[in-house]
Parts: sequence; structure tokens; C-alpha cells
Amino acid sequence: MNLTHANAIEQHLQELVDALHEPVPTQAGPLPVAASVGTAVPDYLGIHALPALLRGADVSMYRTNHSGQYGWAEIEDLKTPTVNGRRAGRRGAALLERAA
Repeated sequence: MNLTHANAIEQHLQELVDALHEPVPTQAGPLPVAASVGTAVPDYLGIHALPALLRGADVSMYRTNHSGQYGWAEIEDLKTPTVNGRRAGRRGAALLERAA
């Protein structure tokens, strides 16, 4: 992935984070909201398998949780243990393990 492509992705991610932090108008007044965003870029990671990319994006999202920022998946994120396709330790994963 070249620098121009990486900068374009970062710009889009920042625009997404900014949009997700826009207050929601309600009758009681603006309601502040926030979101965590994780991303996995196939060309950066050198992998195109959707399950691995989703796992990487999930791990990077949890890493940036409560930061108000976005995160990039790194290659080590793709090695995170899973239970039936969900990140181990994620709420509900233990229930899936019992159901399998």
C-alpha cells in the first residue's frame, strides 16, 4: 500500500469517526454519541480472507475503544484466538462455544 492510498484511507476513517461523533438532535436537546472504529486493510496486511480481516478489524476496534479514534489492524491481530469466529473474551463468545 502506498503512502497516498494510506493517507486517503486515514482521511476517510477520520471523516467516519467525526460523523459518528455528531450529536443526535432530540426533543430534550442534543444527545452526544461516540463510536469506536476498527479497520483491516487487505493490501496493508497482505491477506484477503474475510474472516481474518473481520477478526483484525474487531481487535483493532476494541483496542481503540473509548479513545474516540480509529484503529488499524496489525498482522498480530489476525492471530487472536477465536471461538466460532468471534474473538475469545468477547461477550457472548462463551455461549457460542457451548452451543457448538
